Amino acid sequence: MNRLLMVLLMSTAVSTAHTGDRLFPFYELTDEMLATIDIHDGFIDEWYDVGEPSMTVLDCRTWRDEVLPDPSNLDFRIWLAWHDESNRIFFAIAAIDDDYVNTHDRSSGNLGQTLMYEHDSIAFQLDADHSGGTGHRNETPAEEYPIIFGRTQQYTAVAQTASGPLLGEGTLGSGEPSSWKINPPYGDAGGGVHGENPTMWVIEFYVTPQNAWGEGPENTFFSDLEANQIVGFVAIVRDRDFTKGSIWKPSSIQDDENPFQLDRGYADIFVDGLLLPDRSTAVEDVTWGRIKASLQVD
Repeated sequence: MNRLLMVLLMSTAVSTAHTGDRLFPFYELTDEMLATIDIHDGFIDEWYDVGEPSMTVLDCRTWRDEVLPDPSNLDFRIWLAWHDESNRIFFAIAAIDDDYVNTHDRSSGNLGQTLMYEHDSIAFQLDADHSGGTGHRNETPAEEYPIIFGRTQQYTAVAQTASGPLLGEGTLGSGEPSSWKINPPYGDAGGGVHGENPTMWVIEFYVTPQNAWGEGPENTFFSDLEANQIVGFVAIVRDRDFTKGSIWKPSSIQDDENPFQLDRGYADIFVDGLLLPDRSTAVEDVTWGRIKASLQVD
């Protein structure tokens, strides 16, 4: 039995998940690994040296199971990682998409172009202290948000944009550049788009988790990440096809009357991730390599 599987099994026995009975691995990035990762180069090759993908399309399903996993329509791999000294969470996705739809332009004034979630994009929510939270209600006063949200953070990202940053705060994401949470040293993102029909799009970013909100970094209580810590999170992949789009979420999250429940910060239904200690195995799937090669990406 390999080391990763042993750690996951032992941790599952002593933990209670938000949703489901599985722990997704967050690999620890050593300083040497971190030095090789360039989140702005538009490629994910270096992530194979970190480890196997933490999540793939086979770990997910769409709302109401309207779309079954079909690599010819959409295939993706997600890496999750953490770095001890900088106290950052890292995210990387490589998706192969038959219809790539993204005209995001923060300065356009057109709401459909301004909001990141209207395009091929990802949403990422994090509950680093595993405290849960029942979610946002429209009538909730702003001062009660930290209680309702469970002190979670929400982000959206796109692979490219005509203006503004690639990382947005909130699960709709407008690419507002003024937020300190999505700017270095607390957050940053890069992306790339390669080929046509199919298209490979890549998003990489890092964020700094918080256990208590503040208006600025000087009065924000940041999470103290440690090996073997369990965190709550959810990764949502939005596939905005020209014909019919789909929203991919972890399979263990059940459907609800409100298909956008996760957009409201319902941390109680997040899935669980395990912050693994340092490891250095790397396995690349041959089939995925062939798909990438078929794109003739340099």
